[in-house]
Amino acid sequence: MITPKSLYLTIDQGGHASRVMAYDGDGEIVASHSEDLTTHTPQAHFVEHDADQLLTAIRTPATGG
Repeated sequence: MITPKSLYLTIDQGGHASRVMAYDGDGEIVASHSEDLTTHTPQAHFVEHDADQLLTAIRTPATGG
């Protein structure tokens, strides 16, 4: 019988990229993915990101898509 292993999914949302990593119970990285983001600066001291791009950058690697 195969015993399922625990995996821990982490999301690191930075200003220029989204990173998703999966760790096993020993803390070893078993998978990782990084997706660059487009940063918009509509005016001085303002930074914006497209919400759909943020969700896709996280959802795609997290679901294996």
